[in-house]
Amino acid sequence: DYCRYTGRDTAIADRRRAVFNQVVNSKKQLEWEETVTNSLTGKIEHHLRRMTPIYNEKDELTLVLGWGMDITDRKEIERRIQLNEKKYRDIFNYSQ
Repeated sequence: DYCRYTGRDTAIADRRRAVFNQVVNSKKQLEWEETVTNSLTGKIEHHLRRMTPIYNEKDELTLVLGWGMDITDRKEIERRIQLNEKKYRDIFNYSQ
């Protein structure tokens, strides 16, 4: 419903549901990076996502805690670092 409401591709919800099911079945926390296009601005955004199962004292699943954080700036900095490293590596390799 959220994807339809915000105009996002419903494949995002399908992938998240698959991760949710994997967390429930494995009883382990999962973390992944997700790339989405902002429906308002059209810009590509990168998000770090995490889902953690929460159990009660009887080892029964009570809820799955999910959260995300925008890491777009970090990904852009990493991309720039890689470009600079390649640039200086090429300068060094082609210099005499």
